[in-house]
Formats: sequence, C-alpha cells, structure tokens
Amino acid sequence: MSDKIYVATELPADELDACEMVELLCLDDQEEKLEPTVSSMLRRHVKLTYSRLVGEIPIIDDVILALERCLPEDRIVCKPLAESLKRNTTHKRSLSRK
Repeated sequence: MSDKIYVATELPADELDACEMVELLCLDDQEEKLEPTVSSMLRRHVKLTYSRLVGEIPIIDDVILALERCLPEDRIVCKPLAESLKRNTTHKRSLSRK
C-alpha cells in the first residue's frame, strides 16, 4: 500500500487542470502514466462531468459517478478507473452531491 493519501473533494475550476489531476489520482504506485486509450476515456468522462454541471465546480465523486454510469461497452475501462479513484482519494461523503 502506498503512503500517499490524497484528499480531493472539489476539482479545479479549469477542466484541463482537472483532467490532469484526476489522471494522477488514477495511477497505481508503479505507473507513471495511463495508457493512451485509458487516459482518453478518463478525460472524456471528466469533460462530460463538467458539461453536466454547468456553473458548478465538480467534486471527485461526480467523476466517479460518471465513470460508474458509463456505457456498457466502456465498463472494462471505466470500472477500474472508478475503483482507482475511490482507492486513491479520501471522500468526505457529507460533501458529496445527492
């Protein structure tokens, strides 16, 4: 287990910064970067999250939810990403959207 603990609730207001941050949060200890297809899928879901929450700054749970609600054909990539985000972040459920 890593000694890294991330606390991530609110994402950056800038979508591109958020993509980079979330990608880092998805990495396992031995990874330096995500595979290009995995990175592309993650970025698509981060952008989708921002487009759904117009005028709001998403929180990490919003991205996890988007990944969990992916299309059936994307589950093989999205499910492990959602699990990595859950594992690598500390959630404050009281701040989560309902």
